[in-house]
Amino acid sequence: MRYGKFVAREKMSFSNEEISKIANYFSTIVNKYAQEPYSIMVMQKGDSVVVKFYLTVARTFRNRRGARIIGYKGFEFTLYKQKGYLDNWDWCKDEKIDPTKEIKDYASAPEYQYSCYLAITGKEIPYRGRNEITITPKGNTFEFGTELTDLDFTKVVKEICEVISVAICD
Repeated sequence: MRYGKFVAREKMSFSNEEISKIANYFSTIVNKYAQEPYSIMVMQKGDSVVVKFYLTVARTFRNRRGARIIGYKGFEFTLYKQKGYLDNWDWCKDEKIDPTKEIKDYASAPEYQYSCYLAITGKEIPYRGRNEITITPKGNTFEFGTELTDLDFTKVVKEICEVISVAICD
């Protein structure tokens, strides 16, 4: 379930069982669309879990016109687990949304909420500037929710895998 007015106040740590569920969840999404073998690496950095998918051989290719050089190694999901409250304040009208509840509604808030970011590991070198920049996929690279199934990156992962499979390598 998604809570749009959720305000995170405290990060929570993951159990080993949760980490294995997260790794299995994201690997099923990647394996569904990937046409090349990816190696998976799962690590816990402080209060976050990072699930990295790397190609066994990094690829360098150019875009259609040959103007940009793109080095692609894989992508990663960074997941946080946080607890907090639901914001019961309308900042535009400067008043409470529900007058029967507190402004910081801890009672109706979920026990915790996941937030997840998708990032591509690689670099892109444009034709003119020749400065390395990070690759940003089209689509939603941030998801949140109380269940792992709320973190739906299938569309973005499918597009990334399709682009990589038809790219012409140098």
